[in-house]
Amino acid sequence: MKKNNILKVLGLSFLVLVVLTWIIPAGSYSSGSYEKVGTVPLGLFDLTRVPLVAITNLIQYSLVILVIGGFYGVLNKTGVYAPFVEKIAKKMKGKEKRFLIISILVFAILSSVTGMNFALFILVPFFATVIMLMGYNKISAMLSTIGAMLVGSLAATTNSETMSIFSQYFSVKFGSEILARIVLFIMLTVLFILFVIKISKIETKKADKKDAKKASKGKDTKASKKTTTKTSKTKKSEVKAETKEDVIVVKEEKNIPLFDGKNKDNKKSFVPLLVVFIIIFLISAVAMFSWSTLLNVNLFEDIYQSMTEIKIGDYTIIKNILGSFTPFGYWTNYEFIMFVMLTIPFIAWLYNVKFDDAVDGFKEGAKEVIRPAVYVLLACTLYAAMFNNQTGENIFYTITNFFLGFSDKFNALVVALISFVGGIIYSDFASLIGTISTPITSIYSDASMYNIMTFVMQAAYGLAMFIAPSSILLILGLSYFDISYKDYFKTIWKYLVKVLLVIIIIIIVLTMFV
Repeated sequence: MKKNNILKVLGLSFLVLVVLTWIIPAGSYSSGSYEKVGTVPLGLFDLTRVPLVAITNLIQYSLVILVIGGFYGVLNKTGVYAPFVEKIAKKMKGKEKRFLIISILVFAILSSVTGMNFALFILVPFFATVIMLMGYNKISAMLSTIGAMLVGSLAATTNSETMSIFSQYFSVKFGSEILARIVLFIMLTVLFILFVIKISKIETKKADKKDAKKASKGKDTKASKKTTTKTSKTKKSEVKAETKEDVIVVKEEKNIPLFDGKNKDNKKSFVPLLVVFIIIFLISAVAMFSWSTLLNVNLFEDIYQSMTEIKIGDYTIIKNILGSFTPFGYWTNYEFIMFVMLTIPFIAWLYNVKFDDAVDGFKEGAKEVIRPAVYVLLACTLYAAMFNNQTGENIFYTITNFFLGFSDKFNALVVALISFVGGIIYSDFASLIGTISTPITSIYSDASMYNIMTFVMQAAYGLAMFIAPSSILLILGLSYFDISYKDYFKTIWKYLVKVLLVIIIIIIVLTMFV
């Protein structure tokens, strides 16, 4: 039911876009001027061709998910992962809310600072498993991980990906409007923490609360009398209660994605695996940050150049051994995938996991995340449909031109509408900015407003990512945790109203001082 719900949302969104291509004429911008070229509708053959285009160009997102799934499949084979996770869950007993806060802060901060959201997904199964073992439901786990990443993306501070895009298209310097971005991040994160804590309940304690409520109202006097006459049997009843509670936990463990609680070896240490986790994250964070573009730091490029020039005779030894190796500062999801793949056999060797067991574990883990990987690709079909023709015209140029017609001077509302509607269609923020940069700069030529303008773009697009079917992070979260779009929206809408109000207030304050 829930699986089909997400599929229906994606399918309906794509069909709506198909209909719009028959109604709204496509357009383009040449020399700063809009040119209407007429309708370029998606036909019957395009209904299959466009998804194939998405698969060809955007399969990197699915590969990241599959590799991370395989990675956790191997972790389960080590025998140390399950005991470690369960140990943390037990230590946090009575401090469950504290762990929710820690999880939200970790994902929100890392997303806001680094912007490497798909690489951050490598931490999601670990945190989600602990949260669900503590008794929280899947929506709480999803919001405390993927949801926190959406908050961090909306309130990006030093996000390398976002800042490099703004630098490229609007010549905005790294750290522009940093105070406003930090204020936005703090406010949205605090509101999100309060929101998640309010809606999150430990499921295993619901029955106890109901019983206590009935007892306080005196509705079950007979039961209370029986209880008082059997005080000598309290120990037996406690044992039974503990047994029942254990059964509940075991049942929940079976539904936790990428977690096998059966494979345990308490004699082995988790410390080496923890070190590997830290190394993966640190190297990925450094390698995926645009040092040259944002900070004019060419250290890694110089090191790369020196390494590739090392020769034995006329043979460039390191360059030929490594192949097409990308220097730090230019890593993408593909390099991250290869890096994780290289750590998997090392982990297997470290914990004496047999080759066949490691392969089986990788297959099991990857198989468990096939559905999220496929759904993420389907979420990209809206974006792929924008490039239905070879000449570059699309209906979003026409939509952008329509909004820009409301004012010939900078208007934050117009920019927000363009970015928000663009977020519903574009899965990739860089492509959206590349599409609207020429139309917007041709109308709003005052470069002094670009700092505020990019802030508005980022906030409006980030807000759209909380609800848009094109949001690959959202679709990943819903499909991974098996949550219906309807249930998610019914939960999140109250928080989004507060987010909108905060964004409006900050933008008004910023425009007052320009």
